[in-house]
Amino acid sequence: MKREYKYMILNRSLKTKLDVNHYYRVEISSLSGLDTKYRVVATKSFNKNNPTALIDACNWLKEMTNTYG
Repeated sequence: MKREYKYMILNRSLKTKLDVNHYYRVEISSLSGLDTKYRVVATKSFNKNNPTALIDACNWLKEMTNTYG
């Protein structure tokens, strides 16, 4: 059965009682067979306060691309 994958790096904000946290979220979704919606296979978040967050997100996405194809 053929699987189709979708890879995304999203800009997100999470509001807490004390502050607003900004982060990158990397998400891998798959569509398989009779599915009508993409289902999330893996996700990971990287805090934007870290200066290497975008580089880390891209590296993790590269690893997942190699894993899932």
